[in-house]
Amino acid sequence: MKSFTKLCSRSLSTAALWKTHSSVRFYQIDLGKVASTFAIPSLTSFQNKALEVVSSSENDKDVLIQAPLYSGKTLSYLIPTFEVVTKAIREERWKERPGFRALIIVPSREAALAVGRQVDQYINSLPESERPNISVEKPSLEVYNRNASIKQGHEIIEEYNDYEAYEHSQTRRENVYGLSYAITCGGKSLEKEITLLDASEPEIIIATPGRLLEHLKNSDYFRNVKIVIVDDCSMLKGSMASMMDQIFTPENISPNAKRIFINDTEGVFSKFLRNSENVEVLTSEETITKHNVKQSIIKTQNTAEQLKVLYGILSENKHKKVAVFGDSAKIIHAHYLMAENNLFSSLISSRISPTRAMTAFSYFNELENGIAFCSNIACPMNPNVDLVIHLDAPATQQVYEARVSRAYGKSNSQSIVLISSSTQNVPEYLSSVSSSPAPSGSNSEFVIKPLRVAKVHQENGYYLLLNLVTKYAESEIDKKAAVENAITTLKELGFSEDLPKISRHTAIKVGFEKEFLEAGLLMP
Repeated sequence: MKSFTKLCSRSLSTAALWKTHSSVRFYQIDLGKVASTFAIPSLTSFQNKALEVVSSSENDKDVLIQAPLYSGKTLSYLIPTFEVVTKAIREERWKERPGFRALIIVPSREAALAVGRQVDQYINSLPESERPNISVEKPSLEVYNRNASIKQGHEIIEEYNDYEAYEHSQTRRENVYGLSYAITCGGKSLEKEITLLDASEPEIIIATPGRLLEHLKNSDYFRNVKIVIVDDCSMLKGSMASMMDQIFTPENISPNAKRIFINDTEGVFSKFLRNSENVEVLTSEETITKHNVKQSIIKTQNTAEQLKVLYGILSENKHKKVAVFGDSAKIIHAHYLMAENNLFSSLISSRISPTRAMTAFSYFNELENGIAFCSNIACPMNPNVDLVIHLDAPATQQVYEARVSRAYGKSNSQSIVLISSSTQNVPEYLSSVSSSPAPSGSNSEFVIKPLRVAKVHQENGYYLLLNLVTKYAESEIDKKAAVENAITTLKELGFSEDLPKISRHTAIKVGFEKEFLEAGLLMP
């Protein structure tokens, strides 16, 4: 098997083995309309190459795409997907139950929503005759079946949770013409998703790994897929990596389905290629034209001052669209502290209920101005933010750039890193960014106090304590000092006599049982 590094070393100019430049290529989709829909002058050379390679019926190779942040990589696989699916719809329109053609796997619910928004944008630009009709009401489990135990000819009957599921061998397309899509991800009812899949039979499905596995374990509905795309492969680590191992089995994904892997920087997904000797590698160094983002760092003495400076910046920029990024626990606490001071915002975090996070995410994307407190899961939001604020510098440059890219779509946009000198030094990757001390004597009206909702105060305090202790321990101070520093920071965040306590089991797990006990922070 060729190494991924060797595969990537092949140039774009020699990657394709079939001729395309000697003749005019005709596509099913209107590329001019695609460009205007997504507000770009035209497709980049990289996007054109991806379209050429992926949509060619003469080229059945799997594809590896390497593209930098904000280079139009999402469109580099969506546009070929539109072409492949549109062609299939027109060729197979009257075919009995053709099933869906494209499966797009993304790392998070928020990424699924962001990709879905672009698919929806394209569908809405199509002539009415090519859009899906209004969804047809169908029984919730018709077509979609859960590994039925009784098979009678073309009919499947099964008892499941006090209701029966049926599948009939008959065309379901008579009322659902045109390109359609569905998003399947955690945070929504599985049964409602089943209803959606059954009623609309979408050509494109956008899924997160966990929810996709739930469907795959219960149905062979997904085996009809013609093309499988995995976006941001480098983010699918840990438990999600093991999920991908379960997804890419012959029982779940047809061995004939073309695979497209985006930014598999470590070559992990090469094991899912159909033939590692027969792969197209497309790389791009180009980025879409963007406005320069003004970057700065403000150093504060401690967390309390950091929050006061944050309050002042947000108060001055209420007329803009602002995203505040940071660790989940600190972001949640800052969000509620701002509300206690009558500065209201949306909250997008993996630590709140999925439904609430998804609703806030969609709502914030529609706003012309407003504030959202976001953990890193919100990085896939549309790039239309005027100001990005980092509550502490992110650990890596990759995360920092992912956050800042959310401001590329606006002119005169800014990125401000708020660093508490008592807890963090300026990381090396930000050494060239200008820094300044916090303005003195400002925002005296901002009050830090215990949160009004005691349950939120205590539960979030629990996670704050764990995060702070771990963070301080990583700075190579001893465990006792790490706990003492964490307590100091908690008091700066509004915890006084009501410091959160940790269970003995958790304290042992993180290796701080003795230190928590001595500090009086162990649960009885």
